[in-house]
Amino acid sequence: MSASYSLYGICANRGCETSFTGEAKDCGTHRVAEYTFTSEEAITGFKIQGGLTNFTGENADVTVTHGSNITKTQWTPGGSSNRIIKVEGDIDACETIKICIKWNSTNSGGVITGSWSVSANGTEVAPAVAGLTCN
Repeated sequence: MSASYSLYGICANRGCETSFTGEAKDCGTHRVAEYTFTSEEAITGFKIQGGLTNFTGENADVTVTHGSNITKTQWTPGGSSNRIIKVEGDIDACETIKICIKWNSTNSGGVITGSWSVSANGTEVAPAVAGLTCN
C-alpha cells in the first residue's frame, strides 16, 4: 500500500474588515469629532486627512489611539476659517485607530467637518467619510 500527503498552512480568519467611520460627539462651540479606521491588512504609511469648519483658536487638540510612527499636522489654508488635519503612520492588520479631535468654533450646529479620507501610496483604502452634521 502506498500513500502520499501534502501539508497546507491554516488560513486564519481574522474576522475584520477595512472600515472608516466618523461621529460628531459634541456640536456646541467646543466641538468634538471622532474618526475610527480599521484595516484588514497591515499598512505602512497611511494618511488620514480632512477638515474642520468654522475653526477658531491656535490648534485643535488631536489624540490618536493605537497605530505606530504616528505624526499629526494641521494648518489653515489661505486665511479661511477652516482647518486641515492630517494624521500619518503605520497600522497592523486588524488594528483599529481612533482619532479624537477637539476644537473651538464660532458657530453651533450644522456641518462641523469637511470630508475625511484615508489613503496609502496615493490610493484610497476605504470610502471617504462625508462632513459630519449636528442635529
